[in-house]
Amino acid sequence: MTDQIRDKRTIAIPGPRGDVTPEALAAKVAAAASAAAAANSATGAATSKTAAASSATAAAQSVTSAQQVLAQMQGDTGPLLASHFYSKDETANFAFSTDGAHFAPTGIRFAPSDSTVRDPSIAQWAGGWVMVYTRPTTAGGGAWGTITTIGVATSTNGRDWTQRSAIDCSTISGVKRVWAPDVLVDGSILRVVFSASTTTSGTSDFKAYHVSTASTNLASLSWSTRTALPSFPTGIDAHIVKLATNDYRAFYSDPDFTVKQAKATSVLGTWSDMGAVDSTWARGEGPTHAPLTNGGIRLFVDCGGFLQYSDSTRAYETDGGMFYADFSADLTAHTPLKPIDLPMRHCSVVSLIGNGNAAAFNRGPQRCAGAWWVVTADVPCGLQSAWVELTNWNASKARGGMQAVTTRGTSNTATRGLRVPADGLYELSWSVGMAGMTTGWFELQPLVNGATVAGEDWIYGSSPAGDTTDVQGNTASGVLLDLKEGDVVSLQVHGSASGASPKMRFQRAWWTLRSI
Repeated sequence: MTDQIRDKRTIAIPGPRGDVTPEALAAKVAAAASAAAAANSATGAATSKTAAASSATAAAQSVTSAQQVLAQMQGDTGPLLASHFYSKDETANFAFSTDGAHFAPTGIRFAPSDSTVRDPSIAQWAGGWVMVYTRPTTAGGGAWGTITTIGVATSTNGRDWTQRSAIDCSTISGVKRVWAPDVLVDGSILRVVFSASTTTSGTSDFKAYHVSTASTNLASLSWSTRTALPSFPTGIDAHIVKLATNDYRAFYSDPDFTVKQAKATSVLGTWSDMGAVDSTWARGEGPTHAPLTNGGIRLFVDCGGFLQYSDSTRAYETDGGMFYADFSADLTAHTPLKPIDLPMRHCSVVSLIGNGNAAAFNRGPQRCAGAWWVVTADVPCGLQSAWVELTNWNASKARGGMQAVTTRGTSNTATRGLRVPADGLYELSWSVGMAGMTTGWFELQPLVNGATVAGEDWIYGSSPAGDTTDVQGNTASGVLLDLKEGDVVSLQVHGSASGASPKMRFQRAWWTLRSI
């Protein structure tokens, strides 16, 4: 393949406030050390040895301090288990990671009998596992204005889940909606922080509420009175981090989906707003975190459907919107946002360091499977002598470690292709059927970054020109592509048909891509 085909499309993700990125901070440290050395050399005759020694000591301390901050922002989470959901598959799904940046599906799912699942939040507690979740009873968040309960499930091993009685929040005066519960293990207490609203639409009046366990019996959990968090800012998706005794921080999304931070001396203490985490970040929701092994934290944010990119014709599909940034231990400095390589929505993570559970979830190296793209109805597909990219896929029936790219910057519309998460060898397969062709032919060919893979060997499925069948098919399996991280793969078509306008046939048109 040519360098042109392998040309990467990079994402323009804003960095943090000021110059606290690792690269910028390292540059400043190096510049400061160089300046200090030059100053000492230039003024050697006029400066006493004592003053020079003090200057060198101060410079060394500055370098050490900056390096410590850098180290905190370049840490590792160790093994993690993540719970998450998909917009089109509202069940609790689970993924495993060895480093908190690269995730792979475990195959574990939880689907309650009486509702769908959004925003699953998990914790290890009382010798087992607890999950709380938003429980809309209509797919696609259709119960946005009606649900006043929080779903609960427990597990003894993190794999097999049992549905428990929901937490009833109807005792909150005037409540119409309860959304996005989030768990916090606070000593021996399991706390659940959730958002509640007295209206049936919008996000402008969501308030943070709290309920905690009144027992440690996983089979029959009982709960305290539902209580509003004092002075907590208006918003949704509050996630609390306990930094130290009497030092609690909360990440949340305001009504405009700006990720902000608040602080208090206790969960039920008086909260004060600290403003936006980073004013340059695009909108986000569902913040959660994992501890870094060297003292900082890794903040995960669901940015699906909100992020903007340098190329306005491309955007990640909503189910591929998890990003993360690493923070110093005091949360004053952080790295730029980076994308997670597995499509997830509103994830929750649990550290598996030192508790013997990592092996139970780690399935070893995972193949990175792209979504299985299909069409849900016969759709027009004009055939012409020139090659034209197929953008008529409108549904994804399976998911893996790739992100979908669209032609108009919106999710689930006019899908273009799949973005490759890592360098490697990939297998492309498809089966495309055309209807409405009295006579004619059509061929398919892979596209990488919008460029044709050169050579006749890459053209598949030419039909005889005199074919008079109404439905014609084009199938290829095991087409091997040597791809680079960031490559976008799609299909293109050309051909000729007489009679009725040819249409890509429902249930006879799909394609997928996977690493091998």
